[in-house]
Formats: sequence, structure tokens, C-alpha cells
Amino acid sequence: MVHHPCGRGTFTYLGESYVVPGMDKNEATKLVLTAINYMDGNTDYANARLATIYAAEEIYGDCSDEVEAVATAWYAVNVGSPDRCKLKVQGPIVYCEEYLGTQGGNVDLTLMNPEPAYTYKWTFPFGWHAIGESSPQTYIGTHLRMYEYSTMLNFPRYYTIILKEYGPTNNFLRHKYITITINDCDGDDPTNPCGENPPAFIVGNLDEQNTQIEQQAAQAAVHTTISGNRRFLPGNYDTSLEHEFKVYDISGREVDSGKLDGSSQQLDLPNSGMYIYHVLDRQHKTVQIGKICFIKQ
Repeated sequence: MVHHPCGRGTFTYLGESYVVPGMDKNEATKLVLTAINYMDGNTDYANARLATIYAAEEIYGDCSDEVEAVATAWYAVNVGSPDRCKLKVQGPIVYCEEYLGTQGGNVDLTLMNPEPAYTYKWTFPFGWHAIGESSPQTYIGTHLRMYEYSTMLNFPRYYTIILKEYGPTNNFLRHKYITITINDCDGDDPTNPCGENPPAFIVGNLDEQNTQIEQQAAQAAVHTTISGNRRFLPGNYDTSLEHEFKVYDISGREVDSGKLDGSSQQLDLPNSGMYIYHVLDRQHKTVQIGKICFIKQ
């Protein structure tokens, strides 16, 4: 039996309130007739849910209101999860550096609405390690548990973890960014934004396969220290050709960008700390990477 909503209602589950949007009978009939193409004699409730979601995506488009309505309706009868277009992750995002590596003090994140037969890949910072990781910086599964971390000298520190969802044919579907904050909870560590010996900071790389840029960024030397006027001048690039620059914070978020014309650049950096800049050519290929230590005055 296929459950489909023809009316509108609300329900509460696990302390959260949900609204099941309405759908008229003609729309619901069209959806079910399309969903039948994704079913066979062995289809159970879980697969019937996926079939109706696929049908809604085929008719109304990915992440449409109708797709959300179907997913929420199934959730109302305790099948699957709502928010088809949102990856829901549960777990703390703020940690104390003193307790990292100890029981109860590690980064621990769980995907709450996985789909059957889907693959979930987590990408975490360079130098971090997860229980059951499939390769460096990568864990495949729904429960990410870290146990080892890169050197941290100054706090607070911000890191980005990326969760990606792949369908049954290994097709990329959607992603979620999670910013992890590491604090010095007992206040006994340096707060100098760059430190005497800056550690290997890392920029989140959205490239599906290549982590070379991340590794180069981690190894890059501090090219300049900025205070007050917030200006810098990258070197070692052909000033006769058109270039642009991008500046990232240590969590991988882009904080500034612009065109290079051979003169020093005015930057708009939010806070004191270490940043990484990329110089890109006209083909948007990175030709230079460097670190900036910014001291806000």
C-alpha cells in the first residue's frame, strides 16, 4: 500500500513539529502512477517511499515543495525521515582542545536521515584521523568519530568537515558543510593569532579528487604579516598577465577576492589570525599559494 497525502496536517515526532503540506487528488494520482514505474512485487514501505520521492522529483523537480511533502508524509507514518533535501547531522560542533583524543572529548557526528543504498562520504582536515577511515581525510558511513588531530597552537581554531551524499549509481547528490570550533577551555595556551612557529593550516578544497592544493597550502610558508593597513602584494607571478586572488580563513571559507594589477591589494579580513591566499590565472588555475598572518589593530 502506498501512502500519499491528499490533505494537510501536522504531527510531532521526537519533540519536533512537522507540517504535511496538502496535495490535491489529481496531483497525488499522477504521482502514484509515476511511482509505480519504480516498484515491483518485492517493494516494501521503505522502497515505496523512495519510489514516490523519485516520482515527485521526476514530475516537480529536485528539492521541490512536492518532494518535501512526500518525504514528510512518509515520516508521519514512521517511514524514513523528513527534509529530503537537507542532510541532518547531530553532534556537538564546539570542543575543548584539552579533551581531544579522550573518551567523550572527540569530534562525534551522526547523519540522522540517511537513505538506503546511498553512500555518505565525510572529508575532514589534513592530519585528522577517524575510526574506520577509508583513506586519509576520508570516512565512508553515517557515523563519523575522530580520534587524532593535527597540531594546534593557537585558539580558537575553526575547521570544516564536508559531508557528501551519493546515490545508488555513485552519482553525487548533495552536500553539507559543518564548521567545528576548537577552544582552549582552560586558557593556558597562546592566543597570538599566528604563533612563533605557525602550524600547517589547511584550506577546504571542494575538488572531488585532488587534494594537492590542500597539501601545498598546508606546507606553504608565511609570506607576509599584515597589521593595520591590511594590504599585501603577492610575488612570483607574471604581472603582464591577468590574475586574480582569493583569500580563505583556516576553515576554508572564502573571505576576500579581487583582481591583481601588480600593486598591493587592500584586504577586508574579519579577525586576527592566519589566512591562506591563492593567486589564479585566467583559466582559474592556482599558480601561487601563500599564508598571511593578520593582526587586527
